[in-house]
Amino acid sequence: MVNILKLAFPVDRLSLLRLARFFSHEEGTCLLYSGENKENSNASSQLLRTKAKSCSYLALFPVEQIWVYGNLQWKQQLNKNEKHLTLCPWEGLKRLLPSFNPNEKDSKIFKASPSHPSYFGFFGYEMGHYADQQKSVNTNTFNPATTPDSYFQRTALVIAIDHSTGSTELIIAEDWQEKLGTKEQQSMKQLLDPDWWSHFLYQKDNENDNDNYNENSATRQAYLQNLCFVEKRESKSSYISKVKRIQELIHEGDVYQANLSQQFILHSIIDPLKPLNSLDPFDLFDSLTKINPAPYSAYFKLPNFAIACSSPELFLQKKGNQLLSRPIKGTIARGVTPEQDACNRHQLLTSEKDRAELLMIVDLMRNDLGKISLPASVKTEEIWGCEAYDNVFHLVATISSCAVPDLHPLDLIRSCFPGGSITGCPKLKAIEVIEAMENRPRGIYTGSLGYFCDNGDFEFNIAIRTAVVQDGRIDLQLGGAIVADSDPEQEYAETLQKGDSIFKSLGVQW
Repeated sequence: MVNILKLAFPVDRLSLLRLARFFSHEEGTCLLYSGENKENSNASSQLLRTKAKSCSYLALFPVEQIWVYGNLQWKQQLNKNEKHLTLCPWEGLKRLLPSFNPNEKDSKIFKASPSHPSYFGFFGYEMGHYADQQKSVNTNTFNPATTPDSYFQRTALVIAIDHSTGSTELIIAEDWQEKLGTKEQQSMKQLLDPDWWSHFLYQKDNENDNDNYNENSATRQAYLQNLCFVEKRESKSSYISKVKRIQELIHEGDVYQANLSQQFILHSIIDPLKPLNSLDPFDLFDSLTKINPAPYSAYFKLPNFAIACSSPELFLQKKGNQLLSRPIKGTIARGVTPEQDACNRHQLLTSEKDRAELLMIVDLMRNDLGKISLPASVKTEEIWGCEAYDNVFHLVATISSCAVPDLHPLDLIRSCFPGGSITGCPKLKAIEVIEAMENRPRGIYTGSLGYFCDNGDFEFNIAIRTAVVQDGRIDLQLGGAIVADSDPEQEYAETLQKGDSIFKSLGVQW
């Protein structure tokens, strides 16, 4: 069970980021952040604005954690562990997560409002190797990712903010006092005190305090930009040769489209032999939210790593029986001048190559949704939409359907995972090609971050524009779709354009 406490005053984005920073080093701190991209506020489709509110969630103090490493899965509560060994991690995860059916009498989950998230976490890309129930992709050619294949947590507190109204709710697990340590209990008591919130928000409104915050933020960003240099794991010529090999496979009829990525590892600029221990992952996330506000951004701090994500792409959302997906495919750099900017946007919208890329992925997503949706309910609500971000324009489509009743949320996600926009088509063959070409695990990159609600609703992004900070290094992967008429040089340049906001945050020059 949970309790809901509504604050009597609004919490804006700046205050939310200040609060998230305060807890950013605590294990399990998770911020799903809907960045305000004013450039898209008028251009975004009315359909999307009516179907999805602009909400952010800050989840604090885990009381239950679920870890998935391939065939081994376990649930951790205090000092109690429940372990499972299954052939398929999706089935193991289903055994450890709740049924998400509030009508079941023996349901062990707490009852919350349908709009309230309860479990936060992610699916790593390699979960896609087990997604097809008829066939699994061989993954024995490289070592597994150092991050979990999947992770979910239930927390003592979720702070939910609707940015369209400024209204804020505190969603409080009733069992928090018996499942938290002394330090976390003290923090909870603070956060549940309306007077503390009043003082916290007043500090933001104080002019001198606000100036100090902005000054400190600028200092942090300047510090961040003097920490790193990039060790490229793959040469330009190597990437281009792989693009050409994929095009040969396309001409041979093996695939129609495949998403190829390259990996970057960032080290300390002071001493390349020493790990980047002084890097604060939240500094990177905070900088990204300012440079490139994205609607599906996320910050996640776990024991051995942290995630900073600035994703523009919705993988799959469920509200009631309605499913919604917004695949992105087709990218062009922003122009230097307004005239060049308008020209580039027009070029993207009229590009036969980019439109073909998006159309193929729309057909793939429609097919994936068709397996889990009521007959004749899959609809392409919008196609050839164009969204503007700090460094690029994207083509985007919106697809909806009505889910088959009584399917577990994991079954819905599994049917569509991983998103076609970051694999290619046909999907299973594209995954095989990606594995052969990249010869490394993607891990969290091109997986999905998001949440489940207790009634079975959910929302997950596609984890692109995502950096993983681990062992004093930053792991960044960037990619793009390869089709028959791709220009290999341009495809390489596009990967750098997509990472431009992260490179800017770190002061990396190309």
